[in-house]
Amino acid sequence: MKNLILLFTLLITTISFAQTENQVNREETKTVDDYEKINQVVIDYDKEVFIAGKVEVNPEYPGGEKAIFAFLEKKIKISKEILEQQGSQKVFAQFIIEKNGRLSDIKVLRSNSPELTKEFTKALKAMKWNPAKQNNRIVRSSYILPFQAK
Repeated sequence: MKNLILLFTLLITTISFAQTENQVNREETKTVDDYEKINQVVIDYDKEVFIAGKVEVNPEYPGGEKAIFAFLEKKIKISKEILEQQGSQKVFAQFIIEKNGRLSDIKVLRSNSPELTKEFTKALKAMKWNPAKQNNRIVRSSYILPFQAK
């Protein structure tokens, strides 16, 4: 009798906690849907700043790299004596290429010459680039440019 009661209790417990196939599928579907909602990223293409090199079409100065340095050498007016007194002639700048090709948020990351920094910033403000593209949309992008003053 005890065995029969134990067997009956075990059977009722097993049936009450068992799941049907539909319940299992619904729970799995719900989990997948929730996971997809969590991983969806909404990108505001008007405000987002993408990193150059991580976009489908990179920003480019018309004429390429040689044209960049030719433009900067032409625009930057500093005497050789000042550059030699200040030490290193290298300067690095980070900036954002806007959707219209103009540069904004120009930050000189490294320079030993205040005069070179000023001239380099002024020259960068005069540049106009071809902006980057992501998902067939023109986007803002950040760029770091090194320059060796001569």
